[in-house]
Amino acid sequence: MTQPSHSGRFARASRTLVSLVAFFLVAACTAPAPEATPFRMKQAIPLGVVSLTVTSAKVVTIPPQPLGSLSALPGKKVIAVFVRVGGLKALDVDGLGRRLFAEKLLEGRTTLSDAAGSLTKDGHAMPKGLYYGFGDMGGGQSSDFVIVFQVPKESRDFTLLAENPEPQEGQPQLAAVALGL
Repeated sequence: MTQPSHSGRFARASRTLVSLVAFFLVAACTAPAPEATPFRMKQAIPLGVVSLTVTSAKVVTIPPQPLGSLSALPGKKVIAVFVRVGGLKALDVDGLGRRLFAEKLLEGRTTLSDAAGSLTKDGHAMPKGLYYGFGDMGGGQSSDFVIVFQVPKESRDFTLLAENPEPQEGQPQLAAVALGL
């Protein structure tokens, strides 16, 4: 009886390894998205060590000066979502660090969904004072921010989705707030 060559065993092992990797990639890609936990407007959403509260939202028809660059692109409209990020002062960073933390959290972990299920992930976050043209009032001390989204003009019934980057026990992995727009 002949023994299989080392190259034959290596080829079978390689095929098995490739099959396993492909299986796990398909399983990871088809894993269901986490179920969104509904929150009301003005209800604090725990997100790890901080909280997020959606205070209001509006369709922006004329952007505040000097932010004319926030004008809607052709075929789009602008949605501004006003939020408060609680717990920033407890972070062990200075005012600018808190502002950068909040902006990164809001830009990287929030998505706008519409009635058709379309998602807009490229929101731009800024301090509320900067949105209204007053600059960063308080040198990064503010907890009030605005997230601005450019969405298709025909879209409606918006929901803000907030992903929890480090959910603690009892916290949602994904939160949803209906904006009433």
